[in-house]
Amino acid sequence: MKTLRLLSAALRIISVITFGASLFFGWVFYQLYLKWVFRFEDGRYFDPVEGVVYHDSNFVSGIISLFLFLLSVVLWLLASKLGLYVKGSVIPPARITADDRKTKDSRRRP
Repeated sequence: MKTLRLLSAALRIISVITFGASLFFGWVFYQLYLKWVFRFEDGRYFDPVEGVVYHDSNFVSGIISLFLFLLSVVLWLLASKLGLYVKGSVIPPARITADDRKTKDSRRRP
């Protein structure tokens, strides 16, 4: 039980870290791609104010952001499921057998 608690806590921490990384890469995606997407000409845009050339290939940071967000959601859900097992509110399906069901039914009958 102690290892499950530790694993659940570790998964939640990793989930929060990946969510933070997802936010960072989402911000990078906005700064390098979404801000300039309608101004691209032949896959690039030159910003005369900043003197920077933005390329159409900067959408990769958006893919990374989406992947990290989905990973953080999956890890959080997995940690929540493990937390339910630790608290004892969920009985693993392998522990309930047909014999257990028969004994419970026989106890209920007068």
